[in-house]
Amino acid sequence: MVEVLMVLALAGTGLVAGGAAGTSFALLPMLSTLPADNYTRAQSFLVGRPDRFIPAVFAATALCDGVLAGAGSGTGPRLGFGIAAVLLAAGALLSLVASLPAGRAARSVAGLASLRTVNLAVCVLAVAVTALTFAAVLAAGR
Repeated sequence: MVEVLMVLALAGTGLVAGGAAGTSFALLPMLSTLPADNYTRAQSFLVGRPDRFIPAVFAATALCDGVLAGAGSGTGPRLGFGIAAVLLAAGALLSLVASLPAGRAARSVAGLASLRTVNLAVCVLAVAVTALTFAAVLAAGR
């Protein structure tokens, strides 16, 4: 069971990191190159409703890491999984709370900077948690 949770935790953090990186380094720069009239149409098409998938993956992965922190063996892996769980919960909250107002502000070209900042913070957080989870799995020796 522990091995399954480790795989789910690694897959979840990788999925979140990949999605955030794709948005930060591909989608948002592309949007910033569009003229104002095309930008508004493209942004409303792409962000027509709040993203519920990434926060759900953040939360599910935080749950996996939390269980691993409680059920794991060894202080190092348990500490790593525990820190990862807390950071993932913070990432889910940031993704939900900060992305919604930033997404609304980004309906204009001027508001794109706030969405870019929030998404880059989520991306850095997700990559750090992926590395931390990977290190905890290695430390667990499984």
